[in-house]
Amino acid sequence: MTAFLIQLILLLTDADISISDRLRYLFLIPISLFASATPFGLRRTYSLKGAQFYYLGNHRNLFLDHLSSHLNVYKKYYRNAETVIDIGASFGTFPLIASYFNPQTHFYCLEMAKSSFQILQKNLQNVTRASAYCLAAGSSNKQITYFYNRDYPEGSLINSRGKANNSVQMTTLDNFVKVHKISRVSLLKIDTEGYELNVLKGARETLNITRSVIVETDFTPPNLSAVFDLLSHRGFVLVNFGEVNFNRLTNRIGSCDLVFQKV
Repeated sequence: MTAFLIQLILLLTDADISISDRLRYLFLIPISLFASATPFGLRRTYSLKGAQFYYLGNHRNLFLDHLSSHLNVYKKYYRNAETVIDIGASFGTFPLIASYFNPQTHFYCLEMAKSSFQILQKNLQNVTRASAYCLAAGSSNKQITYFYNRDYPEGSLINSRGKANNSVQMTTLDNFVKVHKISRVSLLKIDTEGYELNVLKGARETLNITRSVIVETDFTPPNLSAVFDLLSHRGFVLVNFGEVNFNRLTNRIGSCDLVFQKV
């Protein structure tokens, strides 16, 4: 309940959201909580513009949960962005929220899970400068297998330890940027459930043209330090912390969004 109240306060007090949009979204929140209460299948809530936002999995209100992080941390890093690459775009909360604050940004969204990708395409229909691709990102270009998590689709894993139940094409970011002739990346956002180091290893040239990176990383010393080392050697410094995810079993930080900027 405390987190929900904080989300509402951020929403109601943010001057970058028009008063009419704030009031409308406040009115839609009870409706969206009822609409998302179905135990199975496709759920829906609403975006800041009042359009329906669809998602899967066990979430109360996925859009509102992500909105507070943008209002509190992220939006300053894409306010003047020309190009954003979203790796692990899931259902599209990031481009939908970011495009509200900067409609001129071009979003390239990569999502490997086919079920999530279909909903991503549906949610991005009203974002005129967004392109979606059913691809995984990693350190090589090849066909891979992954495990799709039905209860928590955002938690689908490439390193699934024998539980793989789907396949998809993987690309390096360097290859993707070359194919799509991207000359500059304002923001690179990576949320790949522990696969972020492999994504960065496939982005050697891309990091040269990137200004900011938001990366979710496991809060364990080997992975955390490896991400720090790789980005620091490429001229990036840690400037902020974003969303923190707690492991309820250990009552410790499981993962955290780290914000880096080029020196």
